[in-house]
Amino acid sequence: MIRRALKLRKSIDQFFQEWEANNLSHLQLTMIEWKQLEYLIELLFPFYLFTTCLSENHGPSIHKVFEIYNNLFDHLDTSINRLSQKRAPWKKQIRDGLEKAREKLQKYYARTYQAEGYLYAIATILNPMCKLETFKGPTWKEDDIDWHMEYRRVFEKVFHYYRNHNPDIEVQSTVSNSLSGLDKAFFQISKRRRLSPSHETYEELKTYLDIEGIFLYSR
Repeated sequence: MIRRALKLRKSIDQFFQEWEANNLSHLQLTMIEWKQLEYLIELLFPFYLFTTCLSENHGPSIHKVFEIYNNLFDHLDTSINRLSQKRAPWKKQIRDGLEKAREKLQKYYARTYQAEGYLYAIATILNPMCKLETFKGPTWKEDDIDWHMEYRRVFEKVFHYYRNHNPDIEVQSTVSNSLSGLDKAFFQISKRRRLSPSHETYEELKTYLDIEGIFLYSR
């Protein structure tokens, strides 16, 4: 609605100026109020984008939870810092509103320190484009917890649990037809080596976790 109002700004202003039945000048937006709407569009866009994408998505999205949270926190922090030096009263009000929004977002994010946080982490690790790489860096290290190591430990524990309780499940591997015969041979040899009794039982899991994920987008 705000975007449409901005697109029709000229017509809206003209309507208030030319309406003869009643004096509606007191309802007409000022220059500052129009500027405030432009600010709101910019500030709300990431929330609108993620809400729309999640609503339209028909597949799993749990593996994107941390990435979405991080993007929203970065957006709020950048916006708050940008407005911290502004002196205009209305800009100070927007900054205060953003700080409240961050507090609310932090309240929901705090739940990732509970049981569901491990579910989000496991789903993220299972995403080949993320794996454990998502949890590297200073933001994932606290005074008492290194979340990279913690989530790896939990992932391996869950993997071992379900593997031990379902020993008869056969995991089928598929090889792309685009591979040459030699490539297929290398694949089969490497597969047999990973499953060889001389290697630890879960060498394939270790290999998966140790290889960095592929990032499609750079921040």
